[in-house]
Amino acid sequence: MANTTTSPFIRVHFYEPKADGKTDFYFGSLKAIFEVFTRDEIGCTLGSLYSMGFDENGRKATKTCVIERTHLTRVTRGAGKLPSHKKCL
Repeated sequence: MANTTTSPFIRVHFYEPKADGKTDFYFGSLKAIFEVFTRDEIGCTLGSLYSMGFDENGRKATKTCVIERTHLTRVTRGAGKLPSHKKCL
């Protein structure tokens, strides 16, 4: 397998679409969620996310959404290069 790295990120999935029709939003930190949405929209405060924590699957459900801690996996620079004989035309 190629050399890979992982980066943590937070996915917020709302049960009901927001005004723009989207239900999924992605953030680099818990604090960043509250820069975009209010605690009423999220269904809890930043402090409660820190103190109550997440379940064994990295999720926290509120009355309005599910907040999920997960990871993005990517190939490190140069590790995904194809040999010259396998390059696309």
